[in-house]
Amino acid sequence: MAEMYRRLRAHYLRLDEDRLLKVYRQRVGIPAPGRDMGGWYDADGFVPGHLIGQFISGLSRMHACDRDPEAAAKARRLVQGYAATFDKDGEPYASPKAPATWACYVLDKYEIGLLDAASLAGVQEARALLPRVIQAAHRYIPDHTFDRVGVKQPPYDEPYVLPENLFNTYALTGEKRFLDMARLYLLDDGFFDPLAKGDNILPG
Repeated sequence: MAEMYRRLRAHYLRLDEDRLLKVYRQRVGIPAPGRDMGGWYDADGFVPGHLIGQFISGLSRMHACDRDPEAAAKARRLVQGYAATFDKDGEPYASPKAPATWACYVLDKYEIGLLDAASLAGVQEARALLPRVIQAAHRYIPDHTFDRVGVKQPPYDEPYVLPENLFNTYALTGEKRFLDMARLYLLDDGFFDPLAKGDNILPG
């Protein structure tokens, strides 16, 4: 496990920040050096820019594990780089293609990145940015939850992933709107309430 951690840490610290931020910088028309990331991440990919929050989260968690200053510094630079593009136009997503495909899924990744940066790596900019990003993404996400069972083609977003990090946002900020918002996306009616009553709604 320790060897796996060392390998992962080395990989995360080698990640090219310009490449991670490129699609966001391209969106607002500022210099965007570095090679494309490739695959789903690129501006014409399936879900452009979708992983940046997970990279920020991973770096923040590494810092929390061993107080690694390099990991915290890199998380802070990525938050600052993302914030610089968000501040240009108030748009959280890398391109229109991302919210058209997975608005909820990608928002959840932004949330976990900013939550972990703020609470685990001491990135105060992330704490201030988090509510603004959620508010800006609000227009793209549904006002109710649903499952994606049986949905084979996009858009097949996952609003049921939202509650955990919205509850955590409420815990961090104390803003009740995030508590109320989190409750909208619970799958209690369809899954957890029947199961709690002993009703097997998962045959097979």
